[in-house]
Amino acid sequence: MTWLVTGGAGYIGAHVVRSFQEAGVPVVVLDDLSSGFDGFVPEGVVIVRGSILDGELVERTLREHAVVGVVHVAGYKYAGVSVQRPLHTYEQNVTGTAVLLAAMERAGVDKIVFSSSAAVFGTPDTDLVVEGTPKSPESPYGESKLIGEWLLRDQGVATGLQHTSLRYFNVVGSGDPGVYDASPHNLFPLVFDALLAGRTPASTATTTRRRTAPACATTSTSPTWRARTSRRRVASRPASPSSRPTTSAAATASPCARS
Repeated sequence: MTWLVTGGAGYIGAHVVRSFQEAGVPVVVLDDLSSGFDGFVPEGVVIVRGSILDGELVERTLREHAVVGVVHVAGYKYAGVSVQRPLHTYEQNVTGTAVLLAAMERAGVDKIVFSSSAAVFGTPDTDLVVEGTPKSPESPYGESKLIGEWLLRDQGVATGLQHTSLRYFNVVGSGDPGVYDASPHNLFPLVFDALLAGRTPASTATTTRRRTAPACATTSTSPTWRARTSRRRVASRPASPSSRPTTSAAATASPCARS
């Protein structure tokens, strides 16, 4: 009953790994440590160091650990930087997801929870964002996450893949003192860095296409996110092959001020 967490040495992935442990579910981590830290992974959890772009490694990991499902957190997550590095973003988030799905199909693994993003909505002209709100991503990052959802949907139709996509943004907090948000681009680290330096935090958002991350997004606490991800989704009923990607209500139904 082992689950694979891609990107499990990162801030969010490490929380997911801990939640699996607390639930008594065996877990293995695949991470290239490009932005994660092996020290974030709890003692006793196997870390396979490598990229999701390495299909042979992914398939071998799935088979050797008898993996039954995947939580796919690995990816390039910086919306603003993705404007300057679109090809890198698509390679990591789109090609990487396709390679992972192909390896899963070869290994007979048919369950996946996908770390999508509220960036798929862009800046909606509405006061409340729900799952059916039109998608209009404003950066290569947001587009890559939406394409990832399409890949899961189409693979579900073709092979019966059971899949869930979680759209969230600005995940904050820590369920463990040894895990923290080390990103140089995320909102809350920037805010607290400014406060510690005696500066007034500043936040600017516009609707200019391909220049900023979406002004509208969901803020979640990391322990809440990981609990909903690994405990409830593992026990959820199988989705039908023709089902569309679904998202956790907590991740999508968030108040959103008009810009």
